[in-house]
Amino acid sequence: MLDDDASHLLPLLDSDGACRVLAGLSASSHCPESCRQQQLHCPPTQVLSCFADRRRQRPDPLACFRDGTDAQVDCSCVSPLFPPAENLTGRFGVALVIAGETRSFTSPPVHSAFTAMVSMLRPAEAAVMAVLSTESTNRGDMRPGGWAAETRFTTRALTAALSSFDIPHRAHYLSSSAGAAEAAAACHDRGLRSLLMAGSQSRKVQQGFHNSHIKRVVALDLLLSYERSTLRSPERVLFLRPDIAYTLAPSALATACSRGVYVSNDVFASMPRGLAGYYLTSYAMLLSIHGVGVAPPNATLLGQAKEAASPEERGLGGLVGMPHFHLAYHGVPFAGTGLEMLPNHIDCAGYRPVLEHLIMRDLPTNRSEEMEICYTGQPASRGTGGLLDRFNVAACHDVVHTLSN
Repeated sequence: MLDDDASHLLPLLDSDGACRVLAGLSASSHCPESCRQQQLHCPPTQVLSCFADRRRQRPDPLACFRDGTDAQVDCSCVSPLFPPAENLTGRFGVALVIAGETRSFTSPPVHSAFTAMVSMLRPAEAAVMAVLSTESTNRGDMRPGGWAAETRFTTRALTAALSSFDIPHRAHYLSSSAGAAEAAAACHDRGLRSLLMAGSQSRKVQQGFHNSHIKRVVALDLLLSYERSTLRSPERVLFLRPDIAYTLAPSALATACSRGVYVSNDVFASMPRGLAGYYLTSYAMLLSIHGVGVAPPNATLLGQAKEAASPEERGLGGLVGMPHFHLAYHGVPFAGTGLEMLPNHIDCAGYRPVLEHLIMRDLPTNRSEEMEICYTGQPASRGTGGLLDRFNVAACHDVVHTLSN
């Protein structure tokens, strides 16, 4: 039985809900930052919410996705989800939300990359909100049947890694088997706790990548707690995964892209504080998709909606599992890269906060307790002065092949 707090947060994915998502996706596609600057200017306690030509009485909800340039975008100012408390007395630069499977976070390359990033941001005054796992699986070869190994971490080692950044931090550590119920117990905010308890009713949304979304909810709770205890709120929030080495641009905290969320697929996000409550509660959309809500979703219509926005991806995964699918339901403007929709890239006034990122893995070798550090993904070429040159690591599939022979 859902309580009122959880019901309020879970998207309703009936025909009107599908229309709402598609109209939100279209608004971000057709009204970029330059367009949004011509829309309403909201008071500090509100944020912009935009939908493209959304008409509730459409006979066909799929017509809510406008793939032409004639879309009429309508915006309004709304009170955001989980805003800072009203009695705050000050602001600071940026909150770094590091949430997900710990994996290679303590490895020298990743830790040094985070240290360099924090040093670059320190003049703006930064604080870290981290939700990590005490055990995690490091997948080297991401293909089906790929080689995997489990790594265990002590809370002391994780705390030492965070403390070495020499900036304020709050952290919570969850077990590898942690489900929504354990995460809920870690939350102080009633609404976030109710959302996670709703997730505890279904095993489908407590496994795999769902766990990373669960940790983001706990990270939001840490941020709210930090704001209450310090009476200060960040100007901007950056979401980072703990298993990735990032190189941020000097303009990462610039205000050029100030009225929406900038995302890089599911590995990075930058947003003004007022929009963090939407991004970090994307778990709510996953719950609704899997039928945890006041009404079951229209799965057929949802699949058709996904195909309308992302025709090259036939499966129901991809776009619907991205945080910006949840943003679109609320009309929150977004831009970025790797969107898994058409278009796959949306510019935001030239804002490019991440110059490069490298997904790192620690894999055990055949030599006792030693670990081999490797990367997955498609980084910049060697010889360009990027992360591959800096760390001199091999591709994980090459490491796995070597260790298998």
